[in-house]
Amino acid sequence: MSLEPEWFSSAYGLILISGQGVAGLALAVIGLRLLAARVDGGSDWTESFNHLGNLLLGFVMIWAYLVFSQFLIIWSANIPEEAIWYVHRSQGGWLAVAIALIAVHFAVPFVVLLSRRVKRRAQALTVLAVVLLLARLLNLIWLILPAFHPQGGTLHWLDLALVLGLGGLWAAAFTWFWAGQAALPRRDPHLLGLEPADLPAPPAP
Repeated sequence: MSLEPEWFSSAYGLILISGQGVAGLALAVIGLRLLAARVDGGSDWTESFNHLGNLLLGFVMIWAYLVFSQFLIIWSANIPEEAIWYVHRSQGGWLAVAIALIAVHFAVPFVVLLSRRVKRRAQALTVLAVVLLLARLLNLIWLILPAFHPQGGTLHWLDLALVLGLGGLWAAAFTWFWAGQAALPRRDPHLLGLEPADLPAPPAP
């Protein structure tokens, strides 16, 4: 918000938090898909993908609710100092970006994630997770660039370089930390396919 200090919203931080929750869960889906392909095929990951899909649906709805609430309050108040933020993001090419965000960050994921069948299919859920990550990038572009180019602008090559540079550093650090760890929890009875009756009894107090 410091890019446009005349504007303020108490929901802005929550919107960013919920958006990062969407991005984090999308990365978790992609990571689980890679993990499932790496380990032996004896484990069933269907329920894990279903749970992540449910969480993803929840965060998509929370993000949409907060974004719409902020817009509705500012629109109904009609205070110039607040409305100017949306004016900058609803003219030129930014209106098309806003409409695209409504589609790819909420409408399409919401409809798709209502299907239990989709959430239990690793490949379909992974494709949706990639779409949501791209939607998060588009959302950040829509939040930041209109402060500098309210009439519309084009991406600079440094914008892409920044994303690739920071993303590459994060991916390298994550891979380095994960390389020395076990891919799966050791002796997890659920992953070993054991039934509750097969588990050892807890020690007596």
